[in-house]
Amino acid sequence: MQLQLNNTQTDKRGVFVMLTLICAGIVVFLFAIPSAGSKFVGVCFIVIGAFNILLHQILGRHSYNSAKSMPPLISKFWEHNGLRGAQFLYLGIGIAVAAAGVFLLVRPS
Repeated sequence: MQLQLNNTQTDKRGVFVMLTLICAGIVVFLFAIPSAGSKFVGVCFIVIGAFNILLHQILGRHSYNSAKSMPPLISKFWEHNGLRGAQFLYLGIGIAVAAAGVFLLVRPS
């Protein structure tokens, strides 16, 4: 029981590290967008984030199942994080992208 609990904590750490890196990239991208066209990009981000949130289970399952045919580094990452980790990663990406869209909508021009 203790060994299984440690594996679950390790799986979450890998997903959190990947999600943190993706969020950092989104923040860098936010500051690169000029404020003149930010409303349109913000709406697009909200739509993409909403679809990612709605489809996170399907996207995570597809990524996890297709990982067997990927290079060893990628397949080991998905194998280590598991199906729930893949689904959580897609959920987190959807939330981050939707939040970035809201930020772009409320940002002053």
